[in-house]
Amino acid sequence: MTCSGCRFEAPPDFAFCPKCGAKLATAPAPPPSPPSAPEGDRRPVTVLFADLAGFTSLSEGLDPEDVRGIQADLFREMSASIEQYEGFVEKFVGDAVMAVFGAPTAHEDDPERGLRAALMMRDRMGTLNRRWERRVGRPLALHIGVNTGPVVAGRIGSTADAAYAVTGDTVNTAARLQNAAPSGEILIGDATYQLTHHAFSFAPREEVALKGKSEPVGVHRLLGPLAAPRSARGLEALGLAAPLVGRERELARMEAAFADMRAGRAQVLSLIGEPGAGKSRLQREFFARLESDGRLEGVTIRRAACSALGEQTYGTAAELLRDAYGVSSAASSRRAWRRSGSTGRTARRWRPRSPGSSGSSRTTRASVTWSRSSSSVRSSWRCGPWSSAGSPPARWCCSSRICTGPTPPPSS
Repeated sequence: MTCSGCRFEAPPDFAFCPKCGAKLATAPAPPPSPPSAPEGDRRPVTVLFADLAGFTSLSEGLDPEDVRGIQADLFREMSASIEQYEGFVEKFVGDAVMAVFGAPTAHEDDPERGLRAALMMRDRMGTLNRRWERRVGRPLALHIGVNTGPVVAGRIGSTADAAYAVTGDTVNTAARLQNAAPSGEILIGDATYQLTHHAFSFAPREEVALKGKSEPVGVHRLLGPLAAPRSARGLEALGLAAPLVGRERELARMEAAFADMRAGRAQVLSLIGEPGAGKSRLQREFFARLESDGRLEGVTIRRAACSALGEQTYGTAAELLRDAYGVSSAASSRRAWRRSGSTGRTARRWRPRSPGSSGSSRTTRASVTWSRSSSSVRSSWRCGPWSSAGSPPARWCCSSRICTGPTPPPSS
């Protein structure tokens, strides 16, 4: 920049001439840059649409305040179901909701989360019906559509309060599936089925003509979660098999721990590794070898898993007990108590079931007495041997301590 007083060439970022001190002319401001396109990213998501069946005809005969009350209760129950599985509520329109699983936060099991949220929505309609069925004259029911595929996700608009949204044919197909779903049913697309059939049961595939689609679309009706989900990863998920190599050292250590357990010495074995390192495959290979060698005869195996969806306190321990007594997670406490073999007001024995039998002869027994004067439960434990089949009793356990010796300790 040239000084107008002394003609000295000053640096462009100087406000005053460094030679004579005169104020330098201000450079003209650059022209404003054109507005940039809205930021967005392409990603796979699972889109869920849920709508109250027959809402238009229902609202025709109701007072507007009742209609508003139904909507408020409906949105509260649907939002709770979506947030339970960390989905994103994109919008509410009338009596419908659109939810996205995989944007803005992605999980490895977003399709499963979407289906579990759909099932929870359907179950929560019972809460609404207890309040509204008598007032509206008929039960309320949802029809739901779920689809998985690529979308562009991001904020639409250049203002600070621009809404976050997803766009693409995946969204349109999910909306059409919801329109085609009968009252109380959940329809999903082929892509969602391929990603979730290991964990859920479905009705046979059907071809359905959807509005706006040039060809019929394959749909599946969701029935519910499987009692024993299969693996979603590895060769087994693709129907393939291959021998395990390079893990003989780890397998030898696991088999040695199993032998020590059979000898009466309790063992805790941890498999720790990065995701995809083969921990699940190693575990399956370990049990397959034991079974092929006949070493699992007389051994009861209980399984429990920590879900990525979160667990309640002592959830893993509770799953082990449910597996032992054959109690489903949806069973009431009374049914679970009866399933455990308890009758009347006093439980004579607790005997976890063994595979192929109704009980086990080597197990801790409990006598539980209900107190009429208080809501507490007084329990006294009569201990039984904790040892492997065919081995002498190596350890006795009770509710307050671990005891050793050939005879059980006094009841505590």
